[in-house]
Amino acid sequence: MTISTNDQWDLKKQRLADVPAAELAEALLDLAVRSEVAHATVERLIATPDEAASRFTSQLAGIRRRRRFVDWRGASDFAYELSALLDGLRDGVQEARNGVELAASFFKADGAIMEQCDDSSGSVGEVFRYDAANAFAHFASQCADKQWVVETVSLGLL
Repeated sequence: MTISTNDQWDLKKQRLADVPAAELAEALLDLAVRSEVAHATVERLIATPDEAASRFTSQLAGIRRRRRFVDWRGASDFAYELSALLDGLRDGVQEARNGVELAASFFKADGAIMEQCDDSSGSVGEVFRYDAANAFAHFASQCADKQWVVETVSLGLL
């Protein structure tokens, strides 16, 4: 009998849950020194809500300013970067209105983002269709003032 990949993943997850927190923290920091992806993950995990919002804004601005074209071979990595940016927004920002506005700013950057890559694989477009839409819905559903959300969308902030 073979163990499925999902079962293996669950087993590893359980075994990691049993490792003392200080040991995991040390391992994560060690990885963060060697890997930009691990470093970004650590920063996302430890950010306060204000830091998460500021980080999202500055990273999105940095992406918009880029002049390097991402060819089709790099599009999936670019999509991963965009998806991780939205994960940081969803996981880190707690105030719903701020989250709606920040998610809207991601949608407003669509032209700048799409112009700098060859998305013939569709992976970057999927980030907008799924990850960004889910982030927006996550925050919009938490807004008590639904009329404000409607006005935000209808005023062209998206």
